[in-house]
Amino acid sequence: AWSLREESVEEKRKYPRFDIKANIKFQKVQGVESLQEGHLKDISAEGFCFGCDEEFSLGDILEIEVFEQHDPNNPLFVKGEVVWTQENPKSQEDHAAAKFLTGIKILGVRETDEARFTMYYCERVIDELRRYYHLQ
Repeated sequence: AWSLREESVEEKRKYPRFDIKANIKFQKVQGVESLQEGHLKDISAEGFCFGCDEEFSLGDILEIEVFEQHDPNNPLFVKGEVVWTQENPKSQEDHAAAKFLTGIKILGVRETDEARFTMYYCERVIDELRRYYHLQ
């Protein structure tokens, strides 16, 4: 499996990432596995990081359903490519934590979900700006 230190990933990012909590379900496009579950950790305009118990390979293509907390019955459908994976250091201390963190580059969003996904990200930007200006 391919892995990369988090510091290197941060240096390569074009867009800021924002912490987020959302449940996801995912499966490989080329596979017969059933849907698995994970948790979003952060999100940017072109990708996100999630935690799960499976270690993926660089280039794996996943179909992902994102369940927003305020609309859990209407998931966003995203297709993404695995661009990095690493062991989750928190899993050593907390056995309930996900074993791996996985970085995804978004390849596409279902056409009917594009506006919702954009709003989902923009809401994170607005929340971060509110926190920033509140601290000033």
